[in-house]
Amino acid sequence: MTNDDDNTDSTVSINDRDGSASDLELLIVVEGQSTTFPLPRSGDLKIGRFVRSDIRIDHASISRFHAVLRVGPALSIEDLGSANGTRVREIALKPGRPTPVEVGEAIKLGKVTMVVQRRGGR
Repeated sequence: MTNDDDNTDSTVSINDRDGSASDLELLIVVEGQSTTFPLPRSGDLKIGRFVRSDIRIDHASISRFHAVLRVGPALSIEDLGSANGTRVREIALKPGRPTPVEVGEAIKLGKVTMVVQRRGGR
């Protein structure tokens, strides 16, 4: 898996966003491979297979418009009516209802696992 800055095919990529990075990053694990991306201090990050998603995950279990990760003083994830669902604390989320998540807590999108974590182990 590579970042969009490389000239190779990517399974996971993130589109450039304006604004400064926070001390958080998103760990994404797809089929045993992982990658991390710095998160902005605040904003809504659209996640999906769609080429213009803020976080693009090109995996069969991910819908074109799968979920939105909201970053700010509080973190939350919202399922956008995805085919394979979004789970937090092993609970399937109802589409359109933002659900709080904690730093270090696993978020499952289809067969993909994501974790918001502190950068550099801080």
